[in-house]
Amino acid sequence: GTAFREPTMDTLFGYNTWTLTSDPRKMKPEKIKTYEGAFDWHATKNLNLRGNYFYTKFENQIAYTSSGYSQLANLYNLTTKGWEFELLYAFGKNISGFSNYSFNKRVNEKIQDKNISPNQNQTTWYPKETVNFGINLNWEKFVSSLSIEHQGKVLRRKYSDFIPIDPLVSYPTTVPDPTITSNYLYRPETVTAWTNVNLRFMYKYIETMQFGFSVLNAGNTKQTLIKSNNYAFDYLREGRRYMFEANITF
Repeated sequence: GTAFREPTMDTLFGYNTWTLTSDPRKMKPEKIKTYEGAFDWHATKNLNLRGNYFYTKFENQIAYTSSGYSQLANLYNLTTKGWEFELLYAFGKNISGFSNYSFNKRVNEKIQDKNISPNQNQTTWYPKETVNFGINLNWEKFVSSLSIEHQGKVLRRKYSDFIPIDPLVSYPTTVPDPTITSNYLYRPETVTAWTNVNLRFMYKYIETMQFGFSVLNAGNTKQTLIKSNNYAFDYLREGRRYMFEANITF
């Protein structure tokens, strides 16, 4: 399979704004070429197993550069392979659910932003493994569900996510004073894996009226999403949250 995405108007011509800057003369379209093989096996009337293998080359990925000036540009070409599996199940009208697992490995990369250090054989800025699970239960007028999302640890770029590098050689030529310019003091080398659990309960009062209660991040676990490049922070997801809902149709 092949695909491409032309840069949008604001990507090409964003300038003198608080949002971004770019160079339309140098910006190239993103291109994807992928090879995939998949199977879909109905093991029984209640169980469906799916899986696929992929080998994907992503060229000219557009994102914010490491300059710190909100500049958009083509960062790199990435070649990645991996596997995905999913199990779908349903037992009568009362129980149904799914579970899936995804794994990827970086095969090669070509850096276009010279301030980004190469990691040709490791997936960085994205989890290598993810797992999801969900189950839905129906009993008379009650409906309940449980969903679990697991993100494996995320690796940073060995050099450029912590200390300035020489763009000519893609690694630091001198080690700066860590108390002044290094982010080793502020964040770990990897983003820790985390698991998110959501619960939902619904009661069907009548056919056109339902009341519900949800608990998001029920375990109140610390969940962090990576901030790429040389910054002293990551993104912290919300803790435990409660939500009440009423659905009425006319």
